[in-house]
Amino acid sequence: MSLGGHDMRLLSAACVAWAALATLLSARPDPAIVVVVLALVTIVAGALAFGTRLPGLRADQSARARHEGEDDENPASSHGSGWALWALLVIALTTIVLAAAQVTLAHEEAGPVTTLARDRAVATLEARVTGQPHRVVGAGGDERFVVPAQIDRITARGRTQEVATPVILVGDRRWTNLTWQSHLRARGRLAPSQRLGAARAVVQVNGAPDVVGAPPWVVTTLEPVRAGLVGASSQLPDDPAGLLPALVVGDTAHLPDDLTDAMNATGMSHLNAVSGSNVTVVLVATMWLLGWSRTSRRVRVALALVALAAYVVLCRPEPSVVRAAAMGAVGVLGTSWGRERAACPALAAAIVGLLVWDPWLAVSVGFALSALATLGLVLFARRWSQALLTKLGSRRGRFVDGMVEITCVPLAAQALCLPVLVALNSSVSWVSIPANVAAEPFVAPATLGGMIVSTVAVIAPTLAGWLVWLPGLPTWVICAVARLADAVPGGSVPWLPGLAGVVLAIVVVAVLLCAWRAIVFTGRFGLVALGVAGALLAAVLAPLPGESAAPPAWVYAQCAVGQGDAALVRTGATRAVMIDVGPADGHPAQCLERHGITTLDAVILTHFHADHVGGLAEVLRASDAPVAVLGTWVMEGAKESEGLKGRGTAASSRSRGEQGALGSVQAALEQPRASLGALAPGQRLVIGEVTIEVLWPRRVMTEGSVQNNASLVLDVSAPAYHALMLGDCEREAQAAVIEQVRQSARRRAFDLVKVAHHGSSNQNERLYEAAAARQAVIGVGAGNDYGHPTKKTLELLARHDARVWRTDTQGDVDALATGGSISLQAQR
Repeated sequence: MSLGGHDMRLLSAACVAWAALATLLSARPDPAIVVVVLALVTIVAGALAFGTRLPGLRADQSARARHEGEDDENPASSHGSGWALWALLVIALTTIVLAAAQVTLAHEEAGPVTTLARDRAVATLEARVTGQPHRVVGAGGDERFVVPAQIDRITARGRTQEVATPVILVGDRRWTNLTWQSHLRARGRLAPSQRLGAARAVVQVNGAPDVVGAPPWVVTTLEPVRAGLVGASSQLPDDPAGLLPALVVGDTAHLPDDLTDAMNATGMSHLNAVSGSNVTVVLVATMWLLGWSRTSRRVRVALALVALAAYVVLCRPEPSVVRAAAMGAVGVLGTSWGRERAACPALAAAIVGLLVWDPWLAVSVGFALSALATLGLVLFARRWSQALLTKLGSRRGRFVDGMVEITCVPLAAQALCLPVLVALNSSVSWVSIPANVAAEPFVAPATLGGMIVSTVAVIAPTLAGWLVWLPGLPTWVICAVARLADAVPGGSVPWLPGLAGVVLAIVVVAVLLCAWRAIVFTGRFGLVALGVAGALLAAVLAPLPGESAAPPAWVYAQCAVGQGDAALVRTGATRAVMIDVGPADGHPAQCLERHGITTLDAVILTHFHADHVGGLAEVLRASDAPVAVLGTWVMEGAKESEGLKGRGTAASSRSRGEQGALGSVQAALEQPRASLGALAPGQRLVIGEVTIEVLWPRRVMTEGSVQNNASLVLDVSAPAYHALMLGDCEREAQAAVIEQVRQSARRRAFDLVKVAHHGSSNQNERLYEAAAARQAVIGVGAGNDYGHPTKKTLELLARHDARVWRTDTQGDVDALATGGSISLQAQR
């Protein structure tokens, strides 16, 4: 069983063991069931093994065959022996990882923590920090810090017990700077952990941590090195100041949130923290330095492994760092040390070893992506680059050689990761590979420079503050690449969701992996043929932009309905509240269909202008149940004849969307499935976990447009986000609602603001300052003759650090639940 000269038997057996362990952890069956399953697997595989000619028996069988005059070189015999050996490998590795997992699970579950968490009891605990604290925003908008830890001793209900149970501690900002492996005492309320992982409970701790024990001496010794890099990096601008410590030593505490979003969206998230790329750089640099010592290869390898261990401790050996170290070492073995044939067995050993060390890696997406990326490097990166360079022949130079190798590395890694990424996002980022290719040359100088600065900072902090610009500049370039790639319109291409999308991704990857030979050996004709084949495949199978389903985790959507507004606030699996419905030709039902909405709990019309209410009849027909239609209580300027009063013919030709449209609303409501009601300030709609509060209008304003200033201003609160919906209100109404917005923001920070009036220039900057939302969405039509959104408004939002999302260039804008907050994703 081989592929391109690589022996795949051990690796494929390790993958079977991995799949078995993932199934075990996901289902969490009774241990007795696991024993039965193992017995059945052993019986079946043993029957297969002993029913064929095992390698160990081959000598005796060969002698008997020669004695009996049979042909010793029987292909069927050799084939059977290979499958028998593979079956034994599967049995052995599966037994090892499942047995280790059972021991780990039994050890973790021993003691009263699970029971106390189920009863939500209060306990005093002594714990050891096992991971880096990181910030999250809770459902109430408050900032919290979560700390992975292991409880060593717990006191509850008058009883103290020794345990070894992993938990998650949740505290305030005072829990930020805890050192890995430090011992602490705390008191808090336990609750069951809802996430699939090692933690058996979540502990809401009270007060500051009481540190009662220092970490081991090796951690204490290396901690100033880590802190020195963070201190020196503070001299840099925000982006590189946050990314450099994350890239070099895994300290993500200072990463700007929007930079993290940009790197996640462009497939560069492996650079947000220590990854296999950093480990590879450290190992290669160490081997290169040791090469000058003229020591034997075994000594150099041993010293390199010592350096790798020190680097892991410096970065704090959390599961992600240990995983990166193991996969980085395998990558070096497969691509840099000239031991390609050993790479796949080494990868198998790394997978099994890591699963034995931490069984929960089996259900970690990061582990899957890391293993697949490493496999891509081992199998394809070097072969592709060599084949391309051979094809180029004498026409190449050093620069071309370097560019080919740099291009093949992320291409090979991303190729095998595609099915997993599609399963997660239902989209494919076509800018990911170019972005990674552009950033790859800067990873090594940033990593090595950062290591030098961290060492110098211990001795001479001032000098380190100057030297930090050496790794800071390439880090800054990586940040710029991420932001530039994230700003590319349509950088993420929609893909079929669910199992069908995963199968399609696997087919595409398989076709491309089989077609690489044709590319490099048939020249331009091969490139053209592959391009045509790819275009035909995309045309037949891949979804067209704008037609794919929304991501499953969406919680809010700004619909692309042309020059108008329509938004969905999700209230259930197939239910939502729709706020405005767009113009009559905006096809709002398509937005409902794309987001899987079949039932509308309510339709809220912020005001009665045609670009906000024209699609009402279409929306009511799309709902499978009667709908409550709610609107502003202000009727002045709501009728067609009043909407254009005093504006003249020119205005009427340019302002069809600004017409009062109460008549069309009343016509749409002539069916028995809907009713009309008015919303007044102070009213609250509570639907499931969503609360919608009306902040405005409190009075009729005659300044400006009466209907625009009568727009409902809505405060939308859901577990994952807090949004401010401004309708079309102009600066006069915005000024009147500033204090209410400020008070609401004090209670819970706004995550998102729906910008008023399609981004017109008629805005009150103090309102956006009071809201301080990090995300701003604008419902606007492409090529509109109003000039929306205006440059003035875009600059206003930029001054307040709000990232702008527009339906004219990006299609539907979906807010996805990510823990206790949201991230936004464009349809195109």
